Amino acid sequence: ITGLPLSGPNMSEREKNICIKIIEQTQHMFMLYEPYSFYKGSFDISNLEMLSIELSEEEKETFGFDVKDIEWKNYIENIHIPGLRQHVMKGRGTGLKGPAKTKT
Repeated sequence: ITGLPLSGPNMSEREKNICIKIIEQTQHMFMLYEPYSFYKGSFDISNLEMLSIELSEEEKETFGFDVKDIEWKNYIENIHIPGLRQHVMKGRGTGLKGPAKTKT
């Protein structure tokens, strides 16, 4: 954080502290996601697919798993991001302590 222009004639100590906190949180998020962002591997699910073919209809109902069935937009917006807010960011910067509230 040293060397960053976090001062100015009109910037209060409180504003400087807020900026530093935002930078620290951003750095934490970059470090958290770095392994996923730059991962060059691939995942092979052929064994899972072969096992899935062998399941009876009843077993498919109970144990079936297909990533194509996941509603990714819903997962990211309503599970992943709120989880980050609650457990990683501890609700900081959101005004929320848990999952995002929806208006009805």
